[in-house]
Amino acid sequence: MRGHRVTLVERTPRFEAVGAGIILSINAIAVLEAMGVDVRPAGHRLLRMDTADEAGRPLASIDLSAFRDELGESYAFHRGELHEALAAALPPSVELRLGTELCGLETRADGVDARFVDGSSGRWDLVVGADGIRSRVRALAGCDVPLRYSGDTCWRAVVPVSGTGGTTAAEAWGRNGARFGTVPLARGRAYVFLVLPCQAGSRPPSWSELSARFGAFGGLAASAWPGVTPEALIHHDLHELERIEWGTPRVWLLGDAAHAMTPNLGQGAGMAIEDAAALARAVSADLEAGFAAYKATRHARVADIKEGSRRFGVVARVGNPALRWARNTAFRLTPDSVTQAGLRRVALPGVQLAKRWSVA
Repeated sequence: MRGHRVTLVERTPRFEAVGAGIILSINAIAVLEAMGVDVRPAGHRLLRMDTADEAGRPLASIDLSAFRDELGESYAFHRGELHEALAAALPPSVELRLGTELCGLETRADGVDARFVDGSSGRWDLVVGADGIRSRVRALAGCDVPLRYSGDTCWRAVVPVSGTGGTTAAEAWGRNGARFGTVPLARGRAYVFLVLPCQAGSRPPSWSELSARFGAFGGLAASAWPGVTPEALIHHDLHELERIEWGTPRVWLLGDAAHAMTPNLGQGAGMAIEDAAALARAVSADLEAGFAAYKATRHARVADIKEGSRRFGVVARVGNPALRWARNTAFRLTPDSVTQAGLRRVALPGVQLAKRWSVA
């Protein structure tokens, strides 16, 4: 936000290496680099993305290294370590306030009055809500959006693995919509995620039920499973926002606060980072015009990725055996060129945004 006085408010009292893993795809890394933020030293480079069946037999593979010169690279991170790297990149001019959160907003003609739970308050020209799917900023601005349950529940963990963990992110699709993902991280760790279809409000499976279900997976999943413990798992149902909501002319939303999506394309963080770059370029003295420009720049792009992620989840969770066989056969017969074209289509708009930022 060049040329502006910025106050960053974070609910947690300190930045710590907590949470599970996260992938920043080609477009996200490109946009961060264009803004002068290099988080790659905190991450682990990914060179392949594989999809397999429950036994570990290949369904599809993407050679990420083939995009290095044209588009860039993808990296995997421990979520807490990525937060630390982003915090370290903050310019000294940014006022950082930790350990508090918003509890009141009032929009006026000349600004926004904000109140915080620690009793402090202030007036700002613009408030930006980047506070996640259950955004308090969105609710206090009077533009809240209902959540929609995806039909899936998910467990995430960071686990130790033998060796360096490799450079291949893999996802295995099993019976009854079960999915087992493994993503290598730095320093002999892997990010693991387990996904199961589950009725809203029903009891999630127990540890013994999870062990029986996911312990039978083969391939890279089998090598990661021994490190998974019940204590390491973080459990969440997977929701998305029913619709995209960008906020108001004085309260702008970005990332999950504006358009939380399912994680099936691995683009949640990427869309938030692209939002941030577009928002920073759109902010001007005329907030009405800037807000309109921000929405116009981002809406179609985000809507496309959000819908694509939802559709991909439907394909991945197929439970009917005949349909699962047909899906797996179709994936095995799909040429690599088609798979790579799909990734290029997802990443290219973000890379183009990064290039526009670089010359701005």
